[in-house]
Amino acid sequence: MEFTWEDQIIKARIQMKSRYPFFWYIAMHLEPIEVEQAGPWATDGRHLFYCPDMLTAGEWDDNPEYIMTGMAHEAWHCAARHIGKLRRGDRDYSIWSIAIDIETNYLLEEAGFLFPPKMPGVEGLPGPAEEHYDNLLRETEQTIQNALDKVWDEIRQPSGRNQLSGNENDGNEQD
Repeated sequence: MEFTWEDQIIKARIQMKSRYPFFWYIAMHLEPIEVEQAGPWATDGRHLFYCPDMLTAGEWDDNPEYIMTGMAHEAWHCAARHIGKLRRGDRDYSIWSIAIDIETNYLLEEAGFLFPPKMPGVEGLPGPAEEHYDNLLRETEQTIQNALDKVWDEIRQPSGRNQLSGNENDGNEQD
């Protein structure tokens, strides 16, 4: 008998109750909603969105442990108030999303959750999301600065051509 994703989520929730009661309690308050286009899992704080195509492609269905991990991941985003502007404030959304996943994945790894081998995402590291955000922002700013420095270095390179006019000489030669 083949199980639907809804069946697998129900089964994983039952297993979570005895093994991870904290995460189970939060996950039970998230209404599962199947979506066609998204990452494997997502939440808005009220719903647990799941995309069957992404879950199958990422091998989430190979082990019910992986489904518990996905649900716990989204549950922690709710518990830690990662959703909305309460903690994010005016931080860049894209960088914040990576920072909260770093925090969340570390916490889940430490709690003993198993991740599927093809799981998209980031490695978990200790520390709060705010600290990870600041580190990512510094890395991003440094990468941008390095790229700008490289462009300016190329522009400043003497090549026998006037970089602005494109002439072979600099316009100061006399006949």
